[in-house]
Amino acid sequence: MELDRYLEALPYGIDSFESAQVKASMLRTALGVHTPDPAPLPPRLAALVRDPPPPNAWVTEVEYQCVLLATGDELGYSDSAYADHTYRVAKALYASPMYASLMRVAGPALILKGASLRWSNFRKGTKLDARTTKASSSVRMTFPHGLFLTRNLIGFTGVFRATLEGAGVRAAVELVREEAGVAIYEANW
Repeated sequence: MELDRYLEALPYGIDSFESAQVKASMLRTALGVHTPDPAPLPPRLAALVRDPPPPNAWVTEVEYQCVLLATGDELGYSDSAYADHTYRVAKALYASPMYASLMRVAGPALILKGASLRWSNFRKGTKLDARTTKASSSVRMTFPHGLFLTRNLIGFTGVFRATLEGAGVRAAVELVREEAGVAIYEANW
């Protein structure tokens, strides 16, 4: 299972990379889309699923990724289905009153121009930079080496697709390269 593989790959299991964090509103939104059964989860994750922190609190990126992976495992997701799930979670998050105003912009060039700032509204300890042309974008995500496995990185294609749709374009987003602490995505519309 992907969750077990992820936890085993982390240097300190669930306690790894504690400075990489996400807003708890993201966790709560993911749980609103699908709540994995807490029974088979490690105690710390089961507690998060049963009683998530308030939306403005922060949880670790590892905890958040574990919840997403637990959902994927429970529902038997392929990589493509997993990306579709993260797309649905991002769409739900961006539609919420707390974040809708952050996503309202005039088009993909503007939304990607402010990608780093928007990213930092949701996340700490990872960075995002985007370069955009009239019909495409290259997105570079940097993070502590070992924080994400390929399945996690594939999940971000759904997030970026939802973001671009929020800017009014349907885009194909692909993970084109991953290396130690860096993932490169290409989007075309």
